[in-house]
Amino acid sequence: MKFHINGKERIVHVDDFVPVHWQDKLLYSSGAKSGVLPIFADSSHFGVIWPMLIEKAWAKIHGSYALSEGGLNDWILSFLTNQPYRTLDTLPLENNATKTALLYNMLLQYTE
Repeated sequence: MKFHINGKERIVHVDDFVPVHWQDKLLYSSGAKSGVLPIFADSSHFGVIWPMLIEKAWAKIHGSYALSEGGLNDWILSFLTNQPYRTLDTLPLENNATKTALLYNMLLQYTE
């Protein structure tokens, strides 16, 4: 995996082994999360492992999972792509024309 740290390209090699634990309680009312689960990053889609591998590489850069705690997803994506990022809260967009227009205009800026 290639990261860009302080303007320098850094290649990080990881395997597909991730720390797991046994969870016998249901974490969600749907009962979707029980059994052997990743301790750190996870995906709501069965079989999707890229979030765990990115987190493992990020932890390797920092020396451990504990030392890599507290980052934001978009921040890490910036290190992967070597591109700036911008965050916009999109959750309350429904029935909010002002926020929808703001998002639309912001996205248009990136097509110019």
